[in-house]
Amino acid sequence: KWKARACANGAWIWDSYGYQTKAVDEDMYNSPVNFRAFRTTMMMAYLRKWCARQGDVAGAYLEADLKGPPVFIRLPQQLRPDTPAWKNTDDPFVKLVKALYGLQRSGFDWAAKLEKALKEQGYNKSHTEDGVFYNANATIVVYVDDLVLCTTRNIAEKAKKDLEGIFPLSFEDMGKFLGVRCHEKFNESPGMTNVRWEQVHYTKHMIDEFEATQGVVYKTASPDTRDPAPHANDDQPGVLDGRKWVGSLLYLSRCTRWDIAHAVGMLARKASKWTKKEDKALVRLMGYLKWTMEQGLEWTINPKDFEENELVLHMHTDSDLAGEIETAKSTTGFVVALRGRYGTRAILDWGSKRQTHIARSSGQAEMQALVDGLTMSFLFIIMLIEEIAPGLVFRKCVQVDNDAARLGLGNYRTSAMRIMARTHRVNLAWLHEMIYETKIFELGRVDTKVNWANYLTKAEHPGEFARQTQCVRKLDLEA
Repeated sequence: KWKARACANGAWIWDSYGYQTKAVDEDMYNSPVNFRAFRTTMMMAYLRKWCARQGDVAGAYLEADLKGPPVFIRLPQQLRPDTPAWKNTDDPFVKLVKALYGLQRSGFDWAAKLEKALKEQGYNKSHTEDGVFYNANATIVVYVDDLVLCTTRNIAEKAKKDLEGIFPLSFEDMGKFLGVRCHEKFNESPGMTNVRWEQVHYTKHMIDEFEATQGVVYKTASPDTRDPAPHANDDQPGVLDGRKWVGSLLYLSRCTRWDIAHAVGMLARKASKWTKKEDKALVRLMGYLKWTMEQGLEWTINPKDFEENELVLHMHTDSDLAGEIETAKSTTGFVVALRGRYGTRAILDWGSKRQTHIARSSGQAEMQALVDGLTMSFLFIIMLIEEIAPGLVFRKCVQVDNDAARLGLGNYRTSAMRIMARTHRVNLAWLHEMIYETKIFELGRVDTKVNWANYLTKAEHPGEFARQTQCVRKLDLEA
């Protein structure tokens, strides 16, 4: 479809003295909902047997009044009224009263108006995640002008009419959100539902564009970024646009394709120093995506786990030791998933990132991975679930495959632990308090063979990669 929209050139704003200005304060920003919060919110909705409706606000920014200092714009010739007063004016300009697209503070003013309107409707803004609003009977996820309403079927129609009475909003059944398609089907087991999130259209479009410029890519069985055939010219500058393709792959890996998170992360590290070695790695990764285009994020949901408080929130963390040869830094990997006694299985979040500091032992690397997983994902998911589902009682369990990391947190006052706390900027006392005193979560051990985060820290050959990803899909806890 085609759209026509008048936009302001927000980068070209001058004050009354003729100096270029930002016309916006540094603290004025609007952070849309992230996919971690979106997946958690949708999971809680399915467990409570709620329905989901997606909505879109037409011309969202134009619904908000422009705040801050007065802004005047020159009108293009095509938009000037056909009157003598305008024709006799050499340089006509008008004062803006609405948040026009392109202005730097328009997103902030729109978000403020939307937040005010939702609060007047009885919704509370989440203190944990931006873009999440909730009350006792409904939850709303907001990404700029795209909304997802989760509530019971009886309340859905009334909530839709209330929101449509405020904004030019159109709702429809949940089918696609930000390019991620949702497929629901009932399981053969009574009361269970399978939900699948996929980006097949996005992946196919990306591969077709890549092949149109670089030629046909051949299917591969794993996204291994290691070069099977090193060449003397590998250090020469690459010919592919690494930044462009890494940006597209990052969106894919953060939304649904957890299996390529490590490979994409390794390429992202080289985006500023792209060589022919990365060219070959990118081609192999595209070949893997071509082979597994239909894969996505799959959930199995049984509301009985929610009703009887039989849910367990798991996080597995792992790390390699000095896996990056150039810097001797390790890689953190973590997977957060929800499991239930009656069959609920759902991956909520995952991540693969280079650690900030150089670990001197595998225990230090594993402990840093634990801290990264807690502060980047696990604690936020706990707080969000407790906000939007206050009556739910569930266990929180963190598991690692390294005994030195577990024992180190139990006796964090040793000289080695004190040195790590200072050099790695890790608050070990805070971790010890959460585990052993306030008991916010349990800390346990998991076998390396069934550690869900193992594939996120290192490249594996196709056979081992297939075994590990199959383990993650089933969320097995035993080898």
